[in-house]
Amino acid sequence: MKTDNCLVGGETSCSSVKISGFFTPGTFQQYIVSPARYVTPIPAGVDLAGAAPLMCGGIAVYTGLKRANTKSGDWVLISGAGGGLGHLAIQYAKAMGARVLAVDAGSKETLCNELGAEAFIDFAKLSTDEELTAEVLKISEGGVQTVLMCSSNLRAYTQALGFLGFRGTLCCLGVPEGENPFGPKAMGPILNNELTIIGESCRSCLADMY
Repeated sequence: MKTDNCLVGGETSCSSVKISGFFTPGTFQQYIVSPARYVTPIPAGVDLAGAAPLMCGGIAVYTGLKRANTKSGDWVLISGAGGGLGHLAIQYAKAMGARVLAVDAGSKETLCNELGAEAFIDFAKLSTDEELTAEVLKISEGGVQTVLMCSSNLRAYTQALGFLGFRGTLCCLGVPEGENPFGPKAMGPILNNELTIIGESCRSCLADMY
């Protein structure tokens, strides 16, 4: 018997999901009715404009870290760490006690460090994938436990498996452009290091469940 996704905890991937502004009108209404179990109260005094990104980007990266079983003391590499998802991911990972290795362009280094990144790598300063991987392994002393892929860059995706240590987890958030980044060559690292690849849908910020 086929079980719908929502019955096993995947409410935002339910076959009956209704997405406001896509198939269902109502996104820009002042008021909307929603089941209480899918509503998050915003405490009085919290700036609504500041809280709004947490309902989408914040939930996406938090869920990714939780599904990757991120623990205190784990190294978490965030690809695209200075971007919209990445800068939130740094803060959530730090709040969970993780050690954050931020990867982005050099212009984002100050922001990432201010938000709590323990280490930063400017990928543009390293000319080859091998050099970038070596730097990650050096900083993390053998590989990170989690790679949170907030970038949609195809090359960043193809690099990601090499950053992981034994039984590490790659959490895919950004949608890579073009071809599948996990071709036949990816099977060696996946099998040898017993890696896990998970996907996290950002639809959690769009779903109105009925």
